[in-house]
Amino acid sequence: MSTYVNILFTIFLLLPGFVALRIQQSTSEYRELSAFEFTTISLGYSFVILAIWILENYSLSTIHRLNYDFFEKLEELLVEKDLEVLFSSFSAVLVLTYLNAFICFALFVFNLHWIGLGRKILRKIGLTRFTAHLTPWEDFQILSRLDWVAIELKDGRTFLGKLGLGSHLPFEKEIVIKRVDKSPVTIYDTNKAKVNVGQEIELSYVKGSEIRAMHTIKDPDIVPTTQKAANYFLVAASLLLAIVALCMLFVLVVLSVGRNLRHSPLLNLLLLPIAAAAVLWNLWCLRKFN
Repeated sequence: MSTYVNILFTIFLLLPGFVALRIQQSTSEYRELSAFEFTTISLGYSFVILAIWILENYSLSTIHRLNYDFFEKLEELLVEKDLEVLFSSFSAVLVLTYLNAFICFALFVFNLHWIGLGRKILRKIGLTRFTAHLTPWEDFQILSRLDWVAIELKDGRTFLGKLGLGSHLPFEKEIVIKRVDKSPVTIYDTNKAKVNVGQEIELSYVKGSEIRAMHTIKDPDIVPTTQKAANYFLVAASLLLAIVALCMLFVLVVLSVGRNLRHSPLLNLLLLPIAAAAVLWNLWCLRKFN
């Protein structure tokens, strides 16, 4: 029994929070967390997922017409140590309800960190740095993304173009500048004369160790814009729709597996593309925050 409990503990309390944290980290530059930070955040996320899972099943159990006996089965497994419960349809119900709680929470975390809403709120009340980045290297890349960049090398040459790609900590400093429309990357020699390399340059790669200084030059053709309230509303609405569609899909599948509600399987098949479309629409709405 202890072996099964340890497996369930790992699956339900450790793994979901770990995956959710990885999803969160994918929305911003790399940050190396200490073992304590990683464990604490992972456990915190797992407990939130667990709370959503319990609330989800409690809500279904309050509907008397469904005759949903989830908690009775859970009591047999954990209190009475009846392992036969695991070899019934209850195992599928257990996994499906928890999977729904995880997906909904992970989608919420992804949206929240992608648009940086939490960071913006903290900044408004003065509880965070001026920027969200780790070093001036990242800050320079973000603040200069709309401007022309002149990269001055230690050998005296200068590269002029727009920022394409840039590395972040803890990786080696590297940067790529690119052409924009009819303006290719331009190289100037030590005498500040334009270097003729033949064909126009599309991309130039520069190692951070070769850079002496970097400068930004205002691009008069680009006017910076701030995110409109409508964009935030659109993301919030699409996220709510995606979560509702996912919950409806998983609830119907769970009730079908547990035979608590008689309905046509075609309804499950109909909700599947609707839920997938809702999630894709939510991700499409996030593009304005790239």
